[in-house]
Amino acid sequence: MLQNIVVSVFIHKVDGLSEDQRADALRDINFRVTEELSEAEIGIIPKIQLTSVYDYSIFEALSIVGQKLIPELLSTFEWLLNALKNPCGMDRVMLFDVATKCYIATDTETVPTNIYEMCCDMLDLVADVSNIYTNPEAVYYYDSKSFSLVHLDNGTVILTKVHLQQSYTRFAYFQNRASMT
Repeated sequence: MLQNIVVSVFIHKVDGLSEDQRADALRDINFRVTEELSEAEIGIIPKIQLTSVYDYSIFEALSIVGQKLIPELLSTFEWLLNALKNPCGMDRVMLFDVATKCYIATDTETVPTNIYEMCCDMLDLVADVSNIYTNPEAVYYYDSKSFSLVHLDNGTVILTKVHLQQSYTRFAYFQNRASMT
């Protein structure tokens, strides 16, 4: 029964530590927790992540936890995102819940932290600009017409398209393609 339990532990407020100190802290905490659980003969290996409110690590950690809750759907989402990515020549496609900045799924590529942070910044950008032009009485900043297209100096193009579902959940996907014109 315990092999089906997934335990995620967030060690918060690590922003004051250097990268070396973070690595040492994570290694030490992993060792201690694993040792204590082993001595207690509990067959759970927790996933320990360092987080901070000053970067996107908390959102990234919550994304990973959320994905563990939908393992059957995750492979379907990955397949669908790859089906979009490959014929369109995209480098990366990610599906986000706009309100929480948690990514629900991505294509089968690993998500580097800098890409995840860039996508979160794009969500903030779209929200800020949409807020300027949205009716003040509107419940949400986004609607089904919301999108942005940003060309970065390094040649990367990021397309953000928002889709509404059931009027309260907002999803966005990203295209990161350096060769797009």
